[in-house]
Amino acid sequence: MMERINIIMTHIHQGLLSWIPSHSPDLAEVIDDWFLQNRVPEIVIVAGTCKASGGNPEDPRSLRIMTALLTEMISMEILNDYERKNNPQALWLKVGAERAMHYSHMLQVLFGQLCSQVDQDAAIDKSVLHRFQQSLLIVLASRNRMRIKDVPTWEGYWKYTRMATGYFTGALAAAGAELVAEPQSQITESCRNFGYHLGLARHIISELLHFSEASLQFTGSRNISLGVLYGLQCEHPDQTELKQIVWQNHLDLQKKRVKEILDGINTRDYLIWAALTEKNKALESIGRCPDENGKKFLETLLKEYFNRVPVFDNVDTIDIKQDRKVEIPKVEVDINSGFSGTLSLAYQSIGLGIRKNIRDQPLQINY
Repeated sequence: MMERINIIMTHIHQGLLSWIPSHSPDLAEVIDDWFLQNRVPEIVIVAGTCKASGGNPEDPRSLRIMTALLTEMISMEILNDYERKNNPQALWLKVGAERAMHYSHMLQVLFGQLCSQVDQDAAIDKSVLHRFQQSLLIVLASRNRMRIKDVPTWEGYWKYTRMATGYFTGALAAAGAELVAEPQSQITESCRNFGYHLGLARHIISELLHFSEASLQFTGSRNISLGVLYGLQCEHPDQTELKQIVWQNHLDLQKKRVKEILDGINTRDYLIWAALTEKNKALESIGRCPDENGKKFLETLLKEYFNRVPVFDNVDTIDIKQDRKVEIPKVEVDINSGFSGTLSLAYQSIGLGIRKNIRDQPLQINY
């Protein structure tokens, strides 16, 4: 399957280049550089779930959809790299922040153009793109909330993490299935759940690496790492002391003491357990998919994310105390609310209410 994925990515690469105007050869260079750095990009999730659902990710229709989705994903990645400043290969480091933002905007416009070029009678394709756009709005809303420099609650942290990571990869996984199955079918939901748990697992892995580097707080904000947040949520003798350190914003000053507290409650083991829990849930989710080769590819893809981190070598389970297994809260996001269009706007302000009444009733003029 990996050989086929390489072929698919070559098709998408060439297809994307074909959409770049001749007057913007520098954008083509940006795309070429991106593909060199990303041998197995996130878009392969769409190809994998399409195959697992019984479809053909190599047909022109599937390739066209994946090309459109990847265009917007690259645009978002450029913005994310500049915001996080943790990628040494980021575009803004090569061409400067202003030009990087310009390229991101160009790709957003190109994504809109690709969406508009979908055949008018391709109702399924339009539906897939529409739901992907909805997912982007949810992701951006969550990221905007995360920029607030405050200490999150356990429930709030996972709510916005689910929206920013789990929901997005879930939408990608569902997109591949929707090219084959009905949007509300069991197959599509299985793929969506696979992507959701994959996204959470990858997020926890990144937090585990962050914790292993003795990082307790993210640069430029009061947003604390998951390891510290676990220490605030988990009941233990030093919980009150840890809360005082966090709320006084003394994490850097008390880093050694905080690490002692977190090591004392085996925080690292908890992060490993949480990641493995999401991994197992993802594997369980794709059981209903009909194509065995597609399912095997998704399993391989999931395991590859874990194989990149040495701590997971030959580790399928880890024992931690039952009272330390703090569950990730389930938070539902109704993606349909807020997407009903302008005709359903509620006229709540006085000014809009007056204007609505004027439109609804003929204007009366008394001489």
